[in-house]
Amino acid sequence: MSDPINATELTSYDTSERSLPILPVRDTVLFPHAVLPLTVGRESSVQLINSLGEDKTIVVVAQREARVDTPQPTDLYAIGTLAVVHKVVKMPNQSLFVFAEGLERVRLGEFTQLAPFMRAKVSTIPEATPPDSSEIEALQRNRSGGQELLDAVANTVSRTETVWLNSLARKGNQLTLTGTAGSINAVAEYITQLRRSGYFQTVEIKETHQNDNPDVQLFEFTVTADFAPPAANQTATPPTAPTPAPTAAPKRVG
Repeated sequence: MSDPINATELTSYDTSERSLPILPVRDTVLFPHAVLPLTVGRESSVQLINSLGEDKTIVVVAQREARVDTPQPTDLYAIGTLAVVHKVVKMPNQSLFVFAEGLERVRLGEFTQLAPFMRAKVSTIPEATPPDSSEIEALQRNRSGGQELLDAVANTVSRTETVWLNSLARKGNQLTLTGTAGSINAVAEYITQLRRSGYFQTVEIKETHQNDNPDVQLFEFTVTADFAPPAANQTATPPTAPTPAPTAAPKRVG
């Protein structure tokens, strides 16, 4: 039994009165205020995602050893990230492509459920609060929300056949996207979709190469872009389209 949670350490994300589902991931860390696409394939993790109702809050925790297929509480690090699931895409191989946004760091406490997936009580780890300033407040008012970025990225992927994103990193408004494509033409089409979306500027291909798998010809790529959503007085929105059926899936982390 863990020590009682100190309620004074909790922020507006109140986790003290409920246990939350725990999503173990391999070789991956989700940071607060970052968005990350996760490929989830373990049966317990798929059941976790499918069980989510209106409350899409989960806790993403890294495994100590990636080779463990059925992790238990002792196989996880003590600190994870409270996150919200924004979008879930079902893959043909029954795995799930999950877009998650980190909210804050949390410490795992008492585990209240081990099957079919783990649940645990968590306590927030307070972050250092920077001194107030008009510049910081202006940046916070003008920053684009994670949901808008996720929608824009997801829609460009859905409009390009045989393209999958493996990671998305954001520094300010500059994005670095790495992914896998079924052909070099698919990479070119994805770059075209980014430029046409109205949400991305200065789109550049930084690296592309064919993988070493003799059975399936795939191309790995890295693209950089500036996230520049339309001004508030414009009505442009990301185009929507059904997700095409891909022929392969990126590396599974969960």
